[in-house]
Amino acid sequence: MYFFYTADGIKLHAWWIPNPNNSNSYPLLYCHGSGANLAFQYRIDRYTNLFNMGYSIFTFDYPGYGRSEGTPSEKGVYDATDAAFSHLVYNMNLTISPSNVTVLGRSLGSSAASKMLGRYTVKAAIILSGFAKFSDCIQYAYPMFGWYITAISGVEFDNLDDISKYSRPLFQYHSKDDETVPISSAKKLFDSNQVPTALKVFTELSGFKHDDPQSQEELNQLKSFTENFVMKM
Repeated sequence: MYFFYTADGIKLHAWWIPNPNNSNSYPLLYCHGSGANLAFQYRIDRYTNLFNMGYSIFTFDYPGYGRSEGTPSEKGVYDATDAAFSHLVYNMNLTISPSNVTVLGRSLGSSAASKMLGRYTVKAAIILSGFAKFSDCIQYAYPMFGWYITAISGVEFDNLDDISKYSRPLFQYHSKDDETVPISSAKKLFDSNQVPTALKVFTELSGFKHDDPQSQEELNQLKSFTENFVMKM
C-alpha cells in the first residue's frame, strides 16, 4: 500500500505489486476505469493476469475513489495519473526511466493513459476497451440526446490529441459486443497515432461485454505482444 500526492496536494492511494523476477525491468502503470476502486475483484483478476506475464504493477485510485482524497473530475484523473507516473519513476528507488514503463489504460483509463502517452516516451502502451472521445460513448448510449448530454456535462475526455503524438508499440483490445464503448471509437483511437504498422496490434473479438472477465484469446494476444514488444525491445 502506498500513498502519494498530486501537485496540488491531494493524497492518493496506490498499490505496488512487484514481480520478484522483474520488479525493475517491466514496470506497468495501470489506469483503471470508472465505477469502482483499485481493489475491486475483477480488477485484481486483471492484475494477476499481468503479473503472470512478468509485469510489476503500479495501480492507483483517482481523486474521490477508494482511499484517495478529493472529488472525481476530469482534471483530477489527469493530475492523479501524472503524479502516479512521476511517483513510480522518480520516488520508489527502482532505478527506472519513463522509457522503461508500459502504460495500460482500460475504459475511462484510456484517457488517463493517452495523456501520459502525449507527455512521455514510454516503453509501450496497452489500451483495453478504450475510446477516442467520451462523447462517442454518450452518443452510443443515447442516440437521440447524446449531443445534448455531452454539451451540458462539460466532460471531454478527448484522447485524440494526446495519442496523436505517440509512436511506440501499441496493443488495443475491443469487443464488437461492447455495450458501453463502440468499437468504431476504439478503431478511431487506434488509427490516430504515429505508431508504425509493424508495432501495433488491434485484437477484435465477439461475444464479450464491457466488464466481462478477460477471455483466453485476449490474454494470448496480450501475452504475445508483451513477449515481442515489451520484453524483447
